[in-house]
Amino acid sequence: GRLRLAARMIKAGAAARVVYTTQGGYDTHAQQADTHARLLAEFADAVAAFFIDLKESKLAERVALLAFSEFGRTIKENQSAGSPGTDHGTAGCVFLAGPGVKGGVRGTQPSLTDLVLGEPKMTTDFRRVYAAVLADWLSVPLRSLGNSFTPLELFGTS
Repeated sequence: GRLRLAARMIKAGAAARVVYTTQGGYDTHAQQADTHARLLAEFADAVAAFFIDLKESKLAERVALLAFSEFGRTIKENQSAGSPGTDHGTAGCVFLAGPGVKGGVRGTQPSLTDLVLGEPKMTTDFRRVYAAVLADWLSVPLRSLGNSFTPLELFGTS
């Protein structure tokens, strides 16, 4: 519903260059597999419907969708409430979608054996993703990030 509202705003010509919305429910510590599977399916369906809607309105080329979590998950399972789950961790992923986004996975998959305090090492600084969105999509000068982050090549043809 939130992405449907965002599409309506875009189609109505809202002046906003950034629309922020959330999908809650991921902060689970038990019975995680079913909950996360349901949430990720809901997310995938919503993103697909969002871009179909914008494509039908001939507006999809103007939109990039950036999805992130404020926390990663641990590798080691806990036994909260007697059911496997994981706690807040150090590393997570960022998802970027849209017709102007280069397809594929960027960065290096974290090692599950080369850990820091039992957790995976970050392989790509998320600020490089933000730098790409700011500089290459929104045309915002990188001085807003202190000019210290080289944007990843995320936009244009693959």
